[in-house]
Amino acid sequence: MSFIEGIRVALSTLVTNKLRSALTMLGVIIGVSTIISLLSIGQSAQAQIESTLTSMGSNFIGVQTTGKWSLLPEDCEMLLERVPSISSAMPMIEYTVTVKTRDTMRHIFFYGGPAEMMTIMQYTPSEGRFFDTSDVEMRRDVVVLGRTTRKELFGERPAVGDTVSIMGQPLTVIGVASPKGNMIGFDLDDCLFVPYTTAQKILGTRYVTEIAAQAKSAELAPVAKEHIKRIFEEKFRNVERERDSRMGVQLEPFMVVSQDEMLSVINQVMGVFTVLLSGIAAVSLLVGGIGIMNIMLVSVTERTREIGIRKAIGARRKDIMAQFLIESAILSLVGGVIGALSGGGMAKLVGLVGKFKVDVSAGAIVTALLFSTCVGLFFGMYPASRAAKLDPIVALRHE
Repeated sequence: MSFIEGIRVALSTLVTNKLRSALTMLGVIIGVSTIISLLSIGQSAQAQIESTLTSMGSNFIGVQTTGKWSLLPEDCEMLLERVPSISSAMPMIEYTVTVKTRDTMRHIFFYGGPAEMMTIMQYTPSEGRFFDTSDVEMRRDVVVLGRTTRKELFGERPAVGDTVSIMGQPLTVIGVASPKGNMIGFDLDDCLFVPYTTAQKILGTRYVTEIAAQAKSAELAPVAKEHIKRIFEEKFRNVERERDSRMGVQLEPFMVVSQDEMLSVINQVMGVFTVLLSGIAAVSLLVGGIGIMNIMLVSVTERTREIGIRKAIGARRKDIMAQFLIESAILSLVGGVIGALSGGGMAKLVGLVGKFKVDVSAGAIVTALLFSTCVGLFFGMYPASRAAKLDPIVALRHE
């Protein structure tokens, strides 16, 4: 029997038992669908996070304190004097505040920073202007809105020149920032920007929450990070360490993190997450393979007399084995195709709901289809071998 004839016979057999074939493929469909959707979502989310971090600037090194310790704007000047490998050091205040207009109130994340913050973070004004050095020095009550924040607070009304109230402090809108888009469901345009001196006035503090330094090049970033770390170790050398009551460990008064480290951690977390969930999906695929083996064993029993007749008229053992292997492979492959289509659709739907772009990888689809076909062949091997070994005389007597 030729390979084409084997496929025709296999398809005819599977179509004859539509419901049984569909239920047999279900495990494979679920497994492949899960693998495709998880890999596509994970890879797309990882790529988007990397793109977003890169678009916010390059070679950044962040300094933050923990517990009761705080940073001062003067620490930026100290770093610029003592660390020759950095080109800038910005005092930053990041906080969630209550923002009101005449008819709207929302809780919005805001950034307080120096005049160069918008340029370094690679924003451009789509309306109005950004705050400048004089706005920072004079602690002027001005604010720049993200695109989403502008729409939510003002709708179709002009925003530039109008006023918003942040924690009771009225600020004049002087500009709207260019859109940045979404990052795995988080709207990067739903925020606002103020001079850090204005943020200090609003919050009633002289401290800042973070220092964002920028290395002069990617090659100098590790050197700059170690230099900054030594400087703050010296600064906090004699302070009393706090203990984390939940973990039972001493807290370091500060931490220094580079952009490369953030990307590395994100890649590791996303990698572990993807492998873990893909492993669960693979188990589902293996369960589907066991289902195929069970059904093929039932098929061998039901078609024992047919196998005997075929052997009696000259069919060889390899012909019988090939027929059942083709049937199991087709079952698994068709299930894989349906699973790939449903998995791709599921991934696109998640991206649509989460408002981020999901690309379905062709490599992931090919890998899943090959794996599903191999599962069908592997779990079809035993039933096919059992069918091929049947004694034709015993098979012909089977009722």
